Amino acid sequence: MLNENNDGVVLNGIYSRDMSNIYAKPVKGGKSQYKITDEEKKALDRAINSFE
Repeated sequence: MLNENNDGVVLNGIYSRDMSNIYAKPVKGGKSQYKITDEEKKALDRAINSFE
């Protein structure tokens, strides 16, 4: 989820039989200071390119 400045969050949900967790990593200018997975990077790239 990004705004027109590519600031926002990338969300990741991990689900199991016993519990579910959702993680939000902040994004500033299209980059996150946190390590992001390949799947998160792909989603981030898609969100950035949706403004073009």
